[in-house]
Amino acid sequence: MELIIETYEYAVKNRDNILSSVDAVRQKELMKLANEMWINYVPKKVNANIAGIDSSWNAIGYHGFYLYAVDAVSVLADGSYAAPPKFEVGIGSMFISDEFIYNPSLWLESKGMKYEHDLSIESSGFTVLIDGSVLARFYDSRTRKISTFLEYASDLMKMSNIIFVAKSSTSNAALHGAVGDLYYFSKAGNSAGFSKPFKDQKGVLVTYVRLADYTPVLRLEVTHDLNEREIMDIMDIVGSVSYDGYPYVLRLAHERCKISNSDMALIEGALGLSAEQSSREVLGE
Repeated sequence: MELIIETYEYAVKNRDNILSSVDAVRQKELMKLANEMWINYVPKKVNANIAGIDSSWNAIGYHGFYLYAVDAVSVLADGSYAAPPKFEVGIGSMFISDEFIYNPSLWLESKGMKYEHDLSIESSGFTVLIDGSVLARFYDSRTRKISTFLEYASDLMKMSNIIFVAKSSTSNAALHGAVGDLYYFSKAGNSAGFSKPFKDQKGVLVTYVRLADYTPVLRLEVTHDLNEREIMDIMDIVGSVSYDGYPYVLRLAHERCKISNSDMALIEGALGLSAEQSSREVLGE
C-alpha cells in the first residue's frame, strides 16, 4: 500500500510536468489541423455482402505449462458463418522451433492471426472486415520476433478484399501529436465523414472514419490505393451493416468468439485440472 500512496503523491506533485506533453496551444493547433483534414460524408445504404472476422485467446498458467484456448469466426450479418469456425484447445509450454516463448499472449495472438488469415481466404467471396489494425500487429511482432506472426501479418496485407477496422489506436502518423491521431479526430468534430488518407511506410492506406454523426471515430486500413470517392464507397458498404457507428458483423464476431476467464474455468474443470496449482496462486490471487 505504501508504494501505491507514494506513486499517487508523485503524480500530484509532478502534475504540471506530466501534463506538459499535452500542451494547450499545441492541442488547439492539432484540433484545427484535424478539422481541416476531415471530409464530411454521410454513408448511403447499399446492398452489402460483408463478413466480419475476429479471433480470441486465453490461457491459464500452471507450474510448468499452460492450458490455452484459441478461436476465430467469420460471421455474416444474419448471424450465419461465412466459413466454418477455427478453434484449438491444448496444453503446452509454448515453443516455436525450439525457442521458448516468454510472452504467451503473443504466441496465442499469432495462432489467432493464422485463423484470421485462413478464414479470410475461405471468405474470399465477401468484403471482409477484420477487427483491429494489421499495422499495429505487424510492427509489434517485429520487435518480439515471432516468425509466424510476421508471415500471416504480411499475407493479410496482400489481400485486396480486406478492410481492417480498429476501435482504438495510439498511432500519431497523420498529425504527429503527443497522443494518437484518433484522439484529435474524435475531439475535432461530431459529423460523419473521413480524414484525408495517407499511406504507411508498409504501403497500407489509412483513414479515420465516423460512420454516423456523434458516433466514435474508427481507424480503417486497406492494402491498396483508394481515392476519396472509393473511400466513400467503402463507407457506404461498411455503414450499411453498422449499428451506432460500428460494423454489426464485427460486434457479432466478437460476441461469438470471445474466450473469457469463466470460459477457461469451465474448460479447466472439464479437463480435470481444477486441482492443479496455477501460477497466480503463488501470489495469493
